[in-house]
Amino acid sequence: MASVFHSSDEPFGGAGDRWDLARLYKDLAAAKQQVAPHKRRGLSEAEKTYLRGLLCDASPAEIARELNKARSTVNWALCETIYRYAESLSDRPPNSVSDWSDIRTWLAESGYLRDRQCLPPRARLLEDWHTAPDVSDFVGRTSELATLSQWILHDRCRLIAIAGMGGIGKTTLSVKLAQQLRQHFQVVIWRSFRYLQSFEAIAIALPQLLGRSPATFSDPRDSALSHLIDTFQARRCLVVLDGVETLLQPREFAGHYHPDYHAYRELIHRVAVEPHQSCLILTGREKIKEIATLVGPTQPVRSFSLGSLGAAAEYILQNKGLPAQKNSQTLIELYRGNPLALKIVSGTIRNVFGGNIKDFLNRSSLFLGDFSEILSQQFHRLSVPEKELLYGLALSGQPIKAGECRKRLGISLSDSEVLAAIESLERRSLLEKVSDSGHLCFTLQPVVMKYVTGQLIEQICQEAIAALNPDKPPGFGLIHSPMLLQFQIPSPRESDRQNYERILAKVTDRLRQIAIGKKVANPDAYIRKCLACIPQ
Repeated sequence: MASVFHSSDEPFGGAGDRWDLARLYKDLAAAKQQVAPHKRRGLSEAEKTYLRGLLCDASPAEIARELNKARSTVNWALCETIYRYAESLSDRPPNSVSDWSDIRTWLAESGYLRDRQCLPPRARLLEDWHTAPDVSDFVGRTSELATLSQWILHDRCRLIAIAGMGGIGKTTLSVKLAQQLRQHFQVVIWRSFRYLQSFEAIAIALPQLLGRSPATFSDPRDSALSHLIDTFQARRCLVVLDGVETLLQPREFAGHYHPDYHAYRELIHRVAVEPHQSCLILTGREKIKEIATLVGPTQPVRSFSLGSLGAAAEYILQNKGLPAQKNSQTLIELYRGNPLALKIVSGTIRNVFGGNIKDFLNRSSLFLGDFSEILSQQFHRLSVPEKELLYGLALSGQPIKAGECRKRLGISLSDSEVLAAIESLERRSLLEKVSDSGHLCFTLQPVVMKYVTGQLIEQICQEAIAALNPDKPPGFGLIHSPMLLQFQIPSPRESDRQNYERILAKVTDRLRQIAIGKKVANPDAYIRKCLACIPQ
């Protein structure tokens, strides 16, 4: 290709041997006037050079190297000029360029190529779905798919983060979305961090799929990340990375990278800010903190919070053997339209209650079953302040305004720590927002409330039992915290006291189970001693 580049005195002058440049310059200049009437009339010398480079079958990266310019500068210029002019000239919709080679194809089809045999066939779609699940039974999410498709195809977003609590359907949505949009891309890759976490493995997967090793793909001195960005600029790629929370540090506020995976921070930043024609989709139970500063309605970076499956959850119940019933929507709302939770509970309703949803709902407490494992995975990633705030909300059982959390819940956190904990729990999709007399309040959705209350009860029991051991120095835990000590005051908030009494009743039941399991000689006396250690 170098001989084509230098077949005349001007860069990429060899394009004139195959293309009718004089007519093309004139017609593209007219298209420019239509697309960007505010710009100077006619094609600039830089625009003509970039055009000739594309017509010589040079990628944006190769054009940049030939002209000794930054790849990002050339790619941005092409996206803002030649791509838009060629779309207009060839009557293509705006933002329909999927690959730089589209320009050559369109202009050839419009009659500007002297010898059509010079044009190579369009590259086939390259796909690698790795461990992507089967989504043949996918239902609902019509509006979600429409919004995400709009962001990717029309708004040309470079980075999209899809977040939501465990079981809500992020993985299946990402697969369905990629399947629906595959024809708009040249390369589609789906990867899960649950099976592949190495940055190098991700960063070289794309060049390898294109049959280009890092050693020959770009300057050998470039990093694997540079090769990946180069590929994103040269080809229109759709890459989905599922389960991004695996990269994040547990037991800290949400969104902070684990030390072993800091390279992904640079990847995500460069994909977000550098111009290219590809799209990276991240899914996870936690939102990455840095993305919040890049997101905007007019920016190429967006964040999508996935919520209830809504009315489409009826299909899940029916597929699990539960016919439509009067109480179906009540059940769906109780579990906040979480597909996995509904699949689990449907089996219990069918096997234990004969498929009668009403009988199941008449039980005294919410059933979690195997869904508690999903909640456990999220709960054990929490920081200490987040757990304290969740315990406080579980003790109250009522929605609370952010500014009242510290005083109302009796938690030991400062005001800034409370706000940080709220923001972090929001990034984990573990808080529920409600309106109370026009004020925004926070609480826990039923399944989270059920799980956290269970953890609270277990923690109180273990601390009370430990307090009976005279050889063990007293620890400062829940039973010594202001959250529980406030209930020794004669007149705490009545609703809070009633909820606390219900929790104490469950503590008593749990202590009895423990006493029986330990074969304690006098269970009642043992329970009384334990309860004496708990504020009441």
